[in-house]
Amino acid sequence: MRFFFSIAIFFYFFLFPIIFTTITHGTIFEIHNNCRDTVWAAAIPGGGRQLNTNQSWIMNLKPNIPQQGQIWARTNCSFSKSGHGTCDSGDCNGQLQCKSNGTSPYTLVGYSLNQINNDRNFVHLSLVNGFNLGMDIIPILSESDDSSREIRCRADINTNCPDTLKVPGGCKDPCAAYDDCSGPTPETNFFKQSCPDAYSYPSEQDHAINYSYPRTTNYRIVFCPGEATLRHSYITYKALHPNRPACNSSYRSYTINCLPPTPHPPPP
Repeated sequence: MRFFFSIAIFFYFFLFPIIFTTITHGTIFEIHNNCRDTVWAAAIPGGGRQLNTNQSWIMNLKPNIPQQGQIWARTNCSFSKSGHGTCDSGDCNGQLQCKSNGTSPYTLVGYSLNQINNDRNFVHLSLVNGFNLGMDIIPILSESDDSSREIRCRADINTNCPDTLKVPGGCKDPCAAYDDCSGPTPETNFFKQSCPDAYSYPSEQDHAINYSYPRTTNYRIVFCPGEATLRHSYITYKALHPNRPACNSSYRSYTINCLPPTPHPPPP
Protein backbone atom coordinates (compact mmCIF):
# COMPACT_ATOMS: atom_id res chain seq x y z
CA MET A 1 0.00 0.00 0.00
CA ARG A 2 2.81 2.41 0.90
CA PHE A 3 4.38 1.76 -2.53
CA PHE A 4 1.21 2.71 -4.40
CA PHE A 5 0.72 5.72 -2.14
CA SER A 6 4.26 6.90 -2.97
CA ILE A 7 3.61 6.44 -6.69
CA ALA A 8 0.42 8.50 -6.40
CA ILE A 9 2.24 11.28 -4.54
CA PHE A 10 5.02 11.31 -7.16
CA PHE A 11 2.52 11.53 -10.01
CA TYR A 12 0.47 14.28 -8.35
CA PHE A 13 3.31 16.56 -7.33
CA PHE A 14 5.86 15.93 -10.07
CA LEU A 15 4.40 14.41 -13.24
CA PHE A 16 0.96 16.01 -13.23
CA PRO A 17 2.23 19.63 -13.27
CA ILE A 18 4.56 18.78 -16.17
CA ILE A 19 1.81 17.05 -18.14
CA PHE A 20 -0.69 19.79 -17.36
CA THR A 21 1.71 22.52 -18.50
CA THR A 22 2.50 20.64 -21.70
CA ILE A 23 -1.15 20.03 -22.51
CA THR A 24 -2.43 23.53 -21.81
CA HIS A 25 0.31 25.69 -23.34
CA GLY A 26 -0.46 27.01 -26.81
CA THR A 27 1.79 29.31 -28.80
CA ILE A 28 0.69 32.94 -29.16
CA PHE A 29 1.55 35.06 -32.19
CA GLU A 30 1.02 38.80 -31.70
CA ILE A 31 1.05 40.52 -35.10
CA HIS A 32 1.58 44.25 -34.65
CA ASN A 33 1.34 47.03 -37.23
CA ASN A 34 3.93 49.71 -36.54
CA CYS A 35 3.60 51.17 -40.05
CA ARG A 36 2.25 54.66 -40.66
CA ASP A 37 -0.35 53.17 -43.01
CA THR A 38 -2.97 50.48 -42.62
CA VAL A 39 -1.86 46.98 -43.57
CA TRP A 40 -3.81 43.76 -43.97
CA ALA A 41 -2.19 40.90 -42.09
CA ALA A 42 -2.44 37.43 -43.61
CA ALA A 43 -1.94 34.01 -42.07
CA ILE A 44 -2.22 30.44 -43.32
CA PRO A 45 -3.86 28.95 -41.43
CA GLY A 46 -5.66 31.84 -39.79
CA GLY A 47 -7.14 34.01 -42.54
CA GLY A 48 -6.54 37.75 -42.42
CA ARG A 49 -7.23 40.99 -40.57
CA GLN A 50 -7.08 44.70 -41.31
CA LEU A 51 -4.61 46.35 -38.93
CA ASN A 52 -4.58 50.09 -38.51
CA THR A 53 -1.50 51.85 -37.19
CA ASN A 54 -0.47 50.54 -33.73
CA GLN A 55 -3.07 47.78 -33.83
CA SER A 56 -2.34 44.12 -33.08
CA TRP A 57 -3.90 40.82 -34.05
CA ILE A 58 -3.55 38.08 -31.40
CA MET A 59 -3.54 34.49 -32.66
CA ASN A 60 -3.74 31.63 -30.17
CA LEU A 61 -2.47 28.37 -31.62
CA LYS A 62 -3.66 25.02 -30.36
CA PRO A 63 -1.17 23.26 -28.04
CA ASN A 64 0.70 20.04 -28.79
CA ILE A 65 -0.42 19.78 -32.41
CA PRO A 66 2.33 19.56 -35.05
CA GLN A 67 1.66 22.47 -37.36
CA GLN A 68 3.28 24.70 -39.93
CA GLY A 69 2.18 28.09 -41.15
CA GLN A 70 2.95 31.42 -42.77
CA ILE A 71 2.33 35.04 -41.80
CA TRP A 72 2.78 38.14 -43.96
CA ALA A 73 1.48 41.66 -44.62
CA ARG A 74 -0.54 42.99 -47.55
CA THR A 75 -0.41 46.63 -48.57
CA ASN A 76 -2.66 49.12 -50.37
CA CYS A 77 -5.69 46.83 -50.24
CA SER A 78 -9.30 47.54 -51.05
CA PHE A 79 -11.97 45.05 -49.98
CA SER A 80 -15.73 44.98 -50.36
CA LYS A 81 -18.07 44.17 -47.48
CA SER A 82 -18.07 40.58 -48.71
CA GLY A 83 -14.30 40.34 -48.23
CA HIS A 84 -13.28 40.43 -51.90
CA GLY A 85 -10.78 42.89 -53.36
CA THR A 86 -7.19 43.51 -54.37
CA CYS A 87 -3.83 44.42 -52.82
CA ASP A 88 -0.68 45.87 -54.35
CA SER A 89 1.50 43.33 -52.53
CA GLY A 90 0.88 39.98 -50.88
CA ASP A 91 -2.57 39.53 -52.42
CA CYS A 92 -4.06 36.08 -51.77
CA ASN A 93 -6.41 35.50 -54.67
CA GLY A 94 -8.43 38.62 -53.86
CA GLN A 95 -9.61 37.35 -50.47
CA LEU A 96 -9.54 39.20 -47.13
CA GLN A 97 -9.45 35.83 -45.38
CA CYS A 98 -6.46 34.17 -47.01
CA LYS A 99 -6.71 30.51 -47.95
CA SER A 100 -3.86 30.51 -50.47
CA ASN A 101 -0.32 31.85 -50.65
CA GLY A 102 0.30 35.49 -51.40
CA THR A 103 1.39 37.04 -54.69
CA SER A 104 4.92 38.44 -54.87
CA PRO A 105 6.22 40.70 -53.47
CA TYR A 106 5.81 40.09 -49.75
CA THR A 107 8.04 39.55 -46.71
CA LEU A 108 7.21 36.21 -45.11
CA VAL A 109 7.36 34.61 -41.66
CA GLY A 110 7.29 30.82 -41.61
CA TYR A 111 6.98 28.57 -38.57
CA SER A 112 7.05 24.89 -37.64
CA LEU A 113 5.74 24.02 -34.18
CA ASN A 114 5.42 20.97 -31.94
CA GLN A 115 7.13 18.57 -34.30
CA ILE A 116 7.42 14.97 -33.11
CA ASN A 117 10.65 14.07 -31.30
CA ASN A 118 11.78 17.69 -31.16
CA ASP A 119 11.61 19.96 -28.12
CA ARG A 120 12.28 23.11 -30.18
CA ASN A 121 10.03 25.22 -32.39
CA PHE A 122 11.37 26.69 -35.61
CA VAL A 123 10.70 30.14 -37.09
CA HIS A 124 12.24 31.85 -40.11
CA LEU A 125 12.05 35.06 -42.13
CA SER A 126 12.02 34.77 -45.92
CA LEU A 127 12.54 37.13 -48.85
CA VAL A 128 12.13 34.29 -51.33
CA ASN A 129 8.81 35.88 -52.36
CA GLY A 130 10.26 39.39 -52.47
CA PHE A 131 9.92 42.28 -50.03
CA ASN A 132 7.10 44.69 -49.27
CA LEU A 133 7.91 45.96 -45.76
CA GLY A 134 10.37 45.49 -42.91
CA MET A 135 9.64 42.94 -40.24
CA ASP A 136 10.91 41.78 -36.84
CA ILE A 137 10.25 38.44 -35.16
CA ILE A 138 10.64 38.92 -31.41
CA PRO A 139 10.63 35.76 -29.26
CA ILE A 140 8.97 36.19 -25.87
CA LEU A 141 10.73 33.55 -23.81
CA SER A 142 9.19 31.96 -20.72
CA GLU A 143 12.47 30.27 -19.87
CA SER A 144 16.14 31.16 -20.15
CA ASP A 145 17.64 30.26 -23.51
CA ASP A 146 20.96 31.79 -24.53
CA SER A 147 20.67 30.56 -28.13
CA SER A 148 17.45 32.47 -28.87
CA ARG A 149 17.48 35.90 -30.44
CA GLU A 150 15.35 38.23 -32.53
CA ILE A 151 15.11 37.85 -36.31
CA ARG A 152 15.21 41.20 -38.10
CA CYS A 153 14.77 42.73 -41.53
CA ARG A 154 14.78 46.52 -41.25
CA ALA A 155 16.55 47.60 -44.45
CA ASP A 156 14.89 50.05 -46.84
CA ILE A 157 14.79 47.52 -49.66
CA ASN A 158 11.98 49.23 -51.58
CA THR A 159 13.97 52.45 -52.01
CA ASN A 160 17.13 50.62 -53.05
CA CYS A 161 15.41 47.93 -55.11
CA PRO A 162 17.03 47.27 -58.53
CA ASP A 163 14.99 48.78 -61.34
CA THR A 164 14.38 45.36 -62.88
CA LEU A 165 12.68 44.18 -59.68
CA LYS A 166 10.62 47.27 -58.79
CA VAL A 167 6.87 46.71 -58.85
CA PRO A 168 3.91 48.49 -57.21
CA GLY A 169 3.96 47.66 -53.51
CA GLY A 170 7.52 46.44 -53.17
CA CYS A 171 10.56 44.68 -54.60
CA LYS A 172 9.89 41.50 -56.55
CA ASP A 173 11.90 38.35 -55.93
CA PRO A 174 14.48 37.47 -58.61
CA CYS A 175 13.14 33.92 -58.84
CA ALA A 176 9.76 35.14 -60.13
CA ALA A 177 11.18 38.06 -62.11
CA TYR A 178 13.68 36.01 -64.12
CA ASP A 179 12.16 32.54 -63.80
CA ASP A 180 15.49 31.35 -62.39
CA CYS A 181 15.31 29.72 -58.97
CA SER A 182 18.43 27.58 -59.25
CA GLY A 183 20.57 29.40 -56.69
CA PRO A 184 22.15 32.68 -55.60
CA THR A 185 22.40 35.57 -58.07
CA PRO A 186 23.58 39.19 -57.80
CA GLU A 187 19.96 40.12 -57.11
CA THR A 188 19.48 37.55 -54.33
CA ASN A 189 22.79 38.75 -52.87
CA PHE A 190 21.24 42.23 -52.70
CA PHE A 191 18.43 40.81 -50.56
CA LYS A 192 20.85 38.82 -48.41
CA GLN A 193 23.14 41.78 -47.77
CA SER A 194 20.13 43.94 -46.89
CA CYS A 195 18.63 41.39 -44.49
CA PRO A 196 21.18 38.73 -43.46
CA ASP A 197 18.70 37.01 -41.10
CA ALA A 198 16.33 36.14 -43.97
CA TYR A 199 16.41 33.49 -46.68
CA SER A 200 17.01 35.04 -50.10
CA TYR A 201 16.49 32.18 -52.58
CA PRO A 202 14.50 28.90 -52.47
CA SER A 203 17.26 26.31 -52.12
CA GLU A 204 18.84 28.28 -49.26
CA GLN A 205 16.00 26.99 -47.10
CA ASP A 206 17.12 23.42 -47.75
CA HIS A 207 20.52 23.79 -46.09
CA ALA A 208 20.07 26.80 -43.81
CA ILE A 209 19.25 26.34 -40.14
CA ASN A 210 16.01 27.88 -38.95
CA TYR A 211 16.06 29.88 -35.75
CA SER A 212 14.89 27.58 -32.97
CA TYR A 213 13.21 28.35 -29.66
CA PRO A 214 11.82 26.42 -26.68
CA ARG A 215 8.29 25.15 -27.22
CA THR A 216 6.96 27.51 -24.56
CA THR A 217 8.05 30.59 -26.54
CA ASN A 218 5.50 33.11 -27.83
CA TYR A 219 6.25 35.49 -30.69
CA ARG A 220 5.69 39.13 -31.55
CA ILE A 221 5.80 39.94 -35.26
CA VAL A 222 6.22 43.65 -35.95
CA PHE A 223 5.50 45.19 -39.35
CA CYS A 224 7.69 48.28 -40.01
CA PRO A 225 9.58 47.76 -36.75
CA GLY A 226 10.81 50.65 -34.64
CA GLU A 227 12.49 50.65 -31.26
CA ALA A 228 10.03 53.12 -29.74
CA THR A 229 7.07 50.72 -29.87
CA LEU A 230 8.62 47.38 -28.98
CA ARG A 231 7.65 47.68 -25.32
CA HIS A 232 3.95 47.97 -26.19
CA SER A 233 3.36 44.24 -26.32
CA TYR A 234 0.18 42.33 -25.52
CA ILE A 235 2.21 39.25 -24.59
CA THR A 236 4.65 40.95 -22.22
CA TYR A 237 1.94 43.11 -20.65
CA LYS A 238 -0.25 40.10 -19.85
CA ALA A 239 2.76 38.34 -18.33
CA LEU A 240 3.36 41.30 -16.02
CA HIS A 241 -0.30 42.14 -15.36
CA PRO A 242 -2.40 38.99 -15.91
CA ASN A 243 -5.48 40.43 -14.20
CA ARG A 244 -5.59 43.71 -16.11
CA PRO A 245 -7.14 44.11 -19.57
CA ALA A 246 -4.37 44.58 -22.11
CA CYS A 247 -6.32 45.53 -25.22
CA ASN A 248 -7.49 49.07 -25.91
CA SER A 249 -6.55 50.22 -22.43
CA SER A 250 -4.02 52.55 -20.86
CA TYR A 251 -2.07 52.04 -17.66
CA ARG A 252 0.77 54.39 -16.70
CA SER A 253 1.17 55.59 -20.31
CA TYR A 254 1.18 51.99 -21.52
CA THR A 255 -1.41 51.64 -24.28
CA ILE A 256 -2.08 48.64 -26.49
CA ASN A 257 -4.63 48.82 -29.28
CA CYS A 258 -5.45 45.30 -30.39
CA LEU A 259 -8.24 43.30 -31.93
CA PRO A 260 -9.90 40.58 -29.83
CA PRO A 261 -7.79 37.42 -29.55
CA THR A 262 -8.58 34.90 -32.26
CA PRO A 263 -8.31 31.14 -31.77
CA HIS A 264 -6.06 29.64 -34.41
CA PRO A 265 -7.82 26.97 -36.49
CA PRO A 266 -6.36 23.47 -36.51
CA PRO A 267 -4.15 22.64 -39.49
CA PRO A 268 -5.92 21.04 -42.44
